[in-house]
Order: sequence, then C-alpha cells, then structure tokens
Amino acid sequence: MSDLGARGAAWLGRLLLPLTIVGLVAGLLAAWAGRTELADLAWAIPSAIVAVRLAWSILVDLRAGRAGVDIVAILAIGGALILGEFLAASVIAFLIATSAPLT
Repeated sequence: MSDLGARGAAWLGRLLLPLTIVGLVAGLLAAWAGRTELADLAWAIPSAIVAVRLAWSILVDLRAGRAGVDIVAILAIGGALILGEFLAASVIAFLIATSAPLT
C-alpha cells in the first residue's frame, strides 16, 4: 500500500469512532422524539460505512494470506442491517470502531 493509501486508511479509521457515536446519539434522540425513520437512518448509515471499511480490511488481509474474526463482525453488521435491526448494527459498528484506533 502506498504511503498516501496508508494515511488515508488511518484517517478513515480515526473518523469511524466519532461517526458511530454521532449516529448512535442522533438515532437515540430521533427515536425518543418519535422519528423512527430518522433514527433508522442515523443508525444505518454509519453502520454501512463501517461495514464497507471492514470489508476492505478483510479483502486486504485475505490478499495477504491472513484471515481474522473481522469476517464475523461484518456478517453481524450485514445481518442486522438486512433484518432491519439498525440499532443493533449501530452498536456492533461502534464496537468495531472502538478497536480501530488500537490496531
């Protein structure tokens, strides 16, 4: 990976945690206000972004001959999104985002 690509990946990794926190809080506030459609969007969009970032990470790892538990995480996020469990997907995405700065 080029130096620019590595910096871009690190930059995105640092944005995942604030993005998921804002999505969780905004979704909870929207749900509390009775705006369930807005809450679903607030939870689904950051979850989908984390899922795309995770999918890219999995592809890079597989190309390098490595496989990890990230596959389970992306299945959990994807399954929750498909089943319409947007809050669950958002919580899983938050948990994944908390580990991004550690790697």
